[in-house]
Amino acid sequence: MTPCDEPRATGPAPGTESRWGETPAASLAFWLVMAVLGYAYVAAVLTDRANPLASPPGNAYELPKLLAAATVMWLLGARKTLRPFAAPWDRAALWNGLLWAVPFFIALHYEYLGGLVGSNFSLTPRDLARMNAHDWTVFAAGAALILSLVGYHGWLAWRERILGRWVGALAAVIAVIILVSFLRRETHTFHIHHFFFFGMLVPWFRFPNPLCVLCQGAFAGISVEGVSRWGMDPTWYPIP
Repeated sequence: MTPCDEPRATGPAPGTESRWGETPAASLAFWLVMAVLGYAYVAAVLTDRANPLASPPGNAYELPKLLAAATVMWLLGARKTLRPFAAPWDRAALWNGLLWAVPFFIALHYEYLGGLVGSNFSLTPRDLARMNAHDWTVFAAGAALILSLVGYHGWLAWRERILGRWVGALAAVIAVIILVSFLRRETHTFHIHHFFFFGMLVPWFRFPNPLCVLCQGAFAGISVEGVSRWGMDPTWYPIP
């Protein structure tokens, strides 16, 4: 046998084998498991439902819809921010645990925010018309915070040279909402559910940045809380 006839090694070189924790599947699994755990926690602990996986009306429809929406949020945003579950483990634990999972858990208690700030209202034309000065102050503070975060992440998009696509996608979503609301204005009214609003923000907070990861965790928690507590109600309500 000549050197050219010697059998060649097959497969990856030593030390380069793929580890499941470093794959996108591990990140998606973490994201979905946290969504299920958060949903069950809100249902069983915060709303005292007998079946933690049941929806508010008692059927089993909301959790599958949540997992479908969570998968889309992961594809469009979270897969860019969560770190691989691999060594160095302290960094993975800090990033995915402290920066993402802790805000996620805190945000599951979103329902109590209204009591803390002394204001509770929905973003509907009816509620907006009845808001007092304190409600408007709370609304203005919340809007200023969200707009500041959006502006900061727009700057991150500019740094990554994707600002045009980032703004274009955001403008397209807003345009669709305005168009549908206009076309259905005679029969339906637009209702901004907090599960929809904060879930929609996840794809635009998609950068490997500590503040971005913290925001994504909080937004995901608020969205899961809304679905578990109230269900995925329609965005456009029929006018009574």
